[in-house]
Amino acid sequence: MIERRPLRHQLMAALRQQILDGHLAPSAPISEPALAQEFGVSRSPLREALFALERRGLLESAVGRGFAVRPLDARDAEDAYTILATLDGLALRLAGVPPAEDLQALARINDQIRRGRRRGRRLFDLDRDWHALLVARCPNKRLLGMIDDLLTAVRRYDLAYWREAGDVLVSHAEHDAIVRSLRTGDLKLAERLLVDHWMRGIEPVVQWLNRRQENAT
Repeated sequence: MIERRPLRHQLMAALRQQILDGHLAPSAPISEPALAQEFGVSRSPLREALFALERRGLLESAVGRGFAVRPLDARDAEDAYTILATLDGLALRLAGVPPAEDLQALARINDQIRRGRRRGRRLFDLDRDWHALLVARCPNKRLLGMIDDLLTAVRRYDLAYWREAGDVLVSHAEHDAIVRSLRTGDLKLAERLLVDHWMRGIEPVVQWLNRRQENAT
């Protein structure tokens, strides 16, 4: 049973997690009656949550066919990574060099990533925490909201790739390089390294998606 307040946001969070975990598989149709029964809610707040997830790129809809989980697609992945790289770099530029306590916290999180290379899903959570803290002082909240939505879209690809290929796309070495540049006050270098960090993450995912497509035809 989902708590009633705030209902739409809780439904969004629950469905988003099911999509990220693969419980709602790519291209799978969404049964609104089944979900309404599962969560113990009426159709109205459920549809609000579904439309919100569609706007965030996790679902798609068609007249007469309802909602379905958005399929995994190489072009979509490349677009999401590229936009995220650009916006995350901008957010870091606007945030400026983090204070010493944030740099220390970034180093601590990255140390946990370094020591947990084989723990899969937990590493993705740590990686998200690291990136969120890196730009947390950005004053443009709309920009941060856009980045958060794109991170969710990108993580869906990262997690699907990990589940199938067994490879974790988290680089503590690249994180270290970004933090080192910030410790020296070189914000431009840090921004460039951050953008490069995201762009390098595109390559194995796109190659994997293209292989999947070739095998399916």
